Amino acid sequence: MKPTITNKCIQSRTTTIAAQLEGRHYPINEWTNLPSHIPSTLARKLHLEPSLPPSVTRRLTESCFPGPTYKYPNDLSPIVSVHRNFDSLGFPIDHPGRSHTDTYYVNKDTVLRTPPRTRPTRSAWKLQTGSLFQPTCTGGM
Repeated sequence: MKPTITNKCIQSRTTTIAAQLEGRHYPINEWTNLPSHIPSTLARKLHLEPSLPPSVTRRLTESCFPGPTYKYPNDLSPIVSVHRNFDSLGFPIDHPGRSHTDTYYVNKDTVLRTPPRTRPTRSAWKLQTGSLFQPTCTGGM
């Protein structure tokens, strides 16, 4: 049977095998906990909608960290590796933010960026990007 796309997921018979997020397919597994409304929510970029709480939080945070020392990368993909979201920023394995109640897991290795996101330490950002400029990142979930 040929797989079909239903509800932003690829299905083969009755088993969903991949989630489609931002035009890309991601394999799913027992870690997946994405509600069905997530694909359309990602496209709305709620952290950029002026009247919504994620945007208000983003603007307030940005106002506390002036440029050019700080940059505001508001166009980053909300889909990141577990390593980038947790490990590279020093979150221990047992940190509550890693739980399925606090983070949307696409699969075991991929998550939606946890919002609101405060800036990482200078050393963590340098390790990730090679840049001394520190970002201020917020999310829209």
